[in-house]
Amino acid sequence: MSVALAVRDAIAARQDVPIHDDVPSAATFPYLVIVHVEPGVATWACGSRMVTTTVRVQVWSDHIGPYHCDDIARGIHDALHNQPLTLPDGRAAMSVTVRGWTTSRDGDNRLWRATVPVSVRVHHPHQ
Repeated sequence: MSVALAVRDAIAARQDVPIHDDVPSAATFPYLVIVHVEPGVATWACGSRMVTTTVRVQVWSDHIGPYHCDDIARGIHDALHNQPLTLPDGRAAMSVTVRGWTTSRDGDNRLWRATVPVSVRVHHPHQ
């Protein structure tokens, strides 16, 4: 969860869009939600353990058309992709990759959402 917290903090520092853990019923649009954290996948390189965790961020908007979601998703990409990221325990991520995003209309035909996957690779030294 520390990776998700670091991603959340980095987005909050660069975006003027509220991030909710539990979306209030009267939330104003647009807003962001961390919807899923994929457990870290461990690999080994040069005797060191690397763990890659993917955090999925959703952008929600009630603007007409997908463009507002796309603009915010692009801002998340620009804020995080290949940028330094420090975890709450002080370790620095080795890499941060934003692999594009998908934008779609919600089932209510009123709201739009973009899902932005953020992959964070962290070095875990031998203990």
